[in-house]
Order: sequence, then C-alpha cells, then structure tokens
Amino acid sequence: MGKNQHYIPQFYMRMFSNDGKSIGSYVFRHTLYVKNSSIKGINHKKYFYGECGTNENVLQMLEAKWSPILKNIVDTHKVPRDEENYIYLLMFLLVSSMRTPYISKDFEKSMIDLVGVIYELYATHGHTEYEGKNPEVTFKGIPSMFLKSAIGMAPILLDLYPTLIINKTKDDFVTSDYPVALYNQLFILKNIKAPCGLGLCGLQMFLPLSPRICLCVYDNAIYKAKTNSSNNVVVSSRKTINEINKLLVLNSDTRIMFNNNADKVMIERLALYKNSTNIAKSGIIELPDSSKAVNMFVPKTVYDTIHMCFFSIKRKARKLSFPHTIVRPGAGDFMVERHGADDLSLTKYGTVYFTLPLNVWHIPV
Repeated sequence: MGKNQHYIPQFYMRMFSNDGKSIGSYVFRHTLYVKNSSIKGINHKKYFYGECGTNENVLQMLEAKWSPILKNIVDTHKVPRDEENYIYLLMFLLVSSMRTPYISKDFEKSMIDLVGVIYELYATHGHTEYEGKNPEVTFKGIPSMFLKSAIGMAPILLDLYPTLIINKTKDDFVTSDYPVALYNQLFILKNIKAPCGLGLCGLQMFLPLSPRICLCVYDNAIYKAKTNSSNNVVVSSRKTINEINKLLVLNSDTRIMFNNNADKVMIERLALYKNSTNIAKSGIIELPDSSKAVNMFVPKTVYDTIHMCFFSIKRKARKLSFPHTIVRPGAGDFMVERHGADDLSLTKYGTVYFTLPLNVWHIPV
C-alpha cells in the first residue's frame, strides 16, 4: 500500500482539472497561489489510514463506485434516483466530510481536553498526584474510526432532499481540503449557535462537483428551493456564486482548490474571507453551575451569514421555537434504531425528537 495516502480522492480533484494531472490551489499559510499543483502531490498524509492497507483497499473499492456516479451527475445534470447509486452518493458526501486531517485533529484535541478535565477533577477530590499535571495521551486510528462511522451513517441523510446548483456565471465554484460545507440558515435566522449536527432540522450540505456544479442536500421541511423543471437551481448571479464560494472557503482547512484557469483575482479575494472565519470547535465548556464539560467532536460549522437567495425558509419553520435543538424525525428514527431507544441524547415528544442543548460529555462529580 502507498505510504502517502490521499484524504481527498484524486478522481474528485480531477473533476476540477484541465489536464487530469494538476489543479489550481491556494495555500492560506503561505498566501500562495499555484495555478498547476500536482494532484498526486497534494492532500495526502503519511499512512493516514494506517500501515496495514485495509482501509485504503476499502476506499479504493468505494472510489470505483463513486467516480462514475459523480461523473454521470456532472454530465447529465441529474442526481441518481435509484436506491443503490443514491445511497453511494450520500455515503460519498458523509465520507468526504469526515476523512480529513482537521476532523482527526479536532477529535484528538477534545479527547485530550476530556482527560485533562478528569485529571483536574481527581486533583480537586484529594488525588494530589494529578495536581498540575497535563495528560500525555495519544490516539491512533481516528481517521479509520470516522471512515467506518461515515460509511454506516448514510441513511441519516435519506430524509434530506437533493438538488444541483448549476453555475451559469463566468466565476467558478471552488473546493477545498474540507470539501463538504455544512450550514443551517434556520439556525442563523434564530441566532442559534449550535453546531450543524447531521440529524438536526434545517441542515444544508454543499459539495462542489466541478467548477460548474455543486451538489446540495437540504431539509425540505424547512426550506423551499427555487428550482427549474429538472429540480435544479440555476444561478446566473456572480454575487450568489460568490456567497456559496465564501461558505466553501470559510469551511476549508489549509487550502482551497479550483480549476487551473480560474480567475486569480477572484481566488485571492475569496482567500481573504478565511481570516474572518467563525466556526464551531470542540473544547472545554464552562457550564452555568460553574462545572466543566467537554464539547465532543463538533462538526465544522460556519456561523457567518451566507446569503443564498435561492432558498427561502418556510413560514411554519420561521415560527418554530427552540427550547432544545430539534432533530429531524427520519434522522431521529435512524439514531434510535442505531443506538437504542434508551439513547440519553434524545428525547421524544409524540413524533418529534429533541437533543440536548449542548453536545457535551458531562464529567460526573
């Protein structure tokens, strides 16, 4: 198996390439614009999925399924409607959102924070050997753990509605090393600073498939999309494309990627948004009773206002109140089936599920 293992599939990057070998990229750390970056030379880490090669073999088999599905979408402007291919598409969406170094680093940080809070708790209760000590812990296999989780969780998105955003402007869609952007316009409207959980109402997920097409799956119980007869959103406004790209850039980690011929001035202007990003992160939380908890693995969530005029929030949704965070019914049923009816993170009232106000790991005293 290869020593350098890609966390962004090469077939995906080629969908933005002119020659199938290179892609444009902008590296934030070095403020570096590169028109032709080698596809083989970027977005990989040494033994990212482990040295045994098992997970890499699984990904190769899955990518052989995903590649023709995505190519067909780009060629036909149609989302697959047969169950098998659509499930594979949702699987690709979830795996792409969870197979990045950012996810692994964020989860590892939250676990170290958790151990640190436990150390502090022990020291407070008389275990002096823990006083002033920082935990020395390392975790292995985190990318593999998230990979397996994502593959099995595709059904949680089955109640979302798919559409394609067709770009008719002269500006291209960009993508990044964190290609799936989660957003929730309803939560922005209600000023709810909750992460975009995969099961929450109002979820929107964006994945650009080429410079001209972006896949979006969204909660159609909350939003109405302005679509044509093919159920696609056709965008002719550069301002709207810029807003979608802004979301994609804010959601990125270390670099954005784009077609080799994308306008350099546009790319450098988009890169400036990264400096003002406001995203949810895992970490220690001070609770109202002065105790502490650890926010465990927060999906990357942009809280900036992104203007997407092709979505409108339905009147009933605008009237929703949020004493707790509401879980979509279909997603709630899946979570109960997966974790059991006694899942303490869910509370059911009639046909509606709620989840805890904070996605935290509470430390018992």
